[in-house]
Amino acid sequence: MQKTIFKIEGNKGVAKDCFRMVLSSPVQTCMAPGQFVDIALEGFFLRRPISVCDCSADASGTLLTLLYKTVGDGTRAMASMHPGQTLELLAPLGNGFDLSACRGRALLVGGGIGTAPLYLLCRELLAAGREVCAVFGFNTAAEAVLLDHGFAIPIHTNDRVYTFGKLNVFEGPYAAFGFSTLRYKGQHVMETSMGMEEFEAAYQTWLEERDAALAAAAE
Repeated sequence: MQKTIFKIEGNKGVAKDCFRMVLSSPVQTCMAPGQFVDIALEGFFLRRPISVCDCSADASGTLLTLLYKTVGDGTRAMASMHPGQTLELLAPLGNGFDLSACRGRALLVGGGIGTAPLYLLCRELLAAGREVCAVFGFNTAAEAVLLDHGFAIPIHTNDRVYTFGKLNVFEGPYAAFGFSTLRYKGQHVMETSMGMEEFEAAYQTWLEERDAALAAAAE
């Protein structure tokens, strides 16, 4: 744990009341998944604890990504900051996740801004050769974050929840949404992730084919 000055490289809104701040420092500060930083803000006595969303550190320095939600004056002050400004961070803090506890598949479950530390955790698990499935829940679709950094195929389960998996959900003989003991029959695991645009196009095609099949069956 040490005090380090970080420079803001980027700070922009990514969802309703949620912001992604990217910071850099010439000092190498290694941070593990699940750890957090304490940020000193001018005009505020107490520091703001923020989970580490992503971090890379080597001899050239540290690049840190924070995902935070504006819930008070302090985080609102953070949201108004611009690239080039600096912040004093106390880091790293917390014990973090024990990756050695996962020897095979990992199921990551998070909700709202609580999904932030799961990004680095997922990245580290994948680098260690583990299979990862993440399930994220949000109060509203407008608050959904990290979907543009999906670890696998994003699947809409309803208006408030998204799940991630590597199955091609459009191959199965049953609907991609719902419950069935044969739901995954005939589906294959994809080699690469499917982005949101690709998913939405495939979903639209699936809907059109389903409607055509239902219309033909009704004749």
